[in-house]
Amino acid sequence: MGADDDSFILLVQVQNAAGTAATSPPGYTAMQKVILWVDDHPENNSKIMARAAANNIKVVQVRSTREALEFLDKNSWQSCDFRIITDMHRIEAGIEVKDAGIQFIKELHFRKPPFPVLLYCSWTGNIARWKQEFDAVRLDATSDAVTAEKFVLFL
Repeated sequence: MGADDDSFILLVQVQNAAGTAATSPPGYTAMQKVILWVDDHPENNSKIMARAAANNIKVVQVRSTREALEFLDKNSWQSCDFRIITDMHRIEAGIEVKDAGIQFIKELHFRKPPFPVLLYCSWTGNIARWKQEFDAVRLDATSDAVTAEKFVLFL
């Protein structure tokens, strides 16, 4: 995950779409730190994922927006300290999507979950517009790798 990557990071503490009670998903403990990483090239994130795992942060990898939304819908995350990381640009269902990260934020916006979002991408010039457009998501942005890594490691 370098300065040239188009990635974003978001912190989530929500219920699943069904609105079920806030219990830890199977295999997770209450208040466990969990990262959902959405990236079609997870090998690019291996160093930071290893650091997260070494710090008892559970890392779950998915390769698409669809997989991420399915994962979120199947579980209630209110009892976990849960964050999502996604790249901006990826292949979705065999099609290059240059704004996949923003499309994912849009999907989250419609669900109105109360979580902060850190968009990590090489250019953050649209952050004011994105904040206004996706006002149901507490959104911020950075292109700084150190800032992003601190966020990932819950520092």
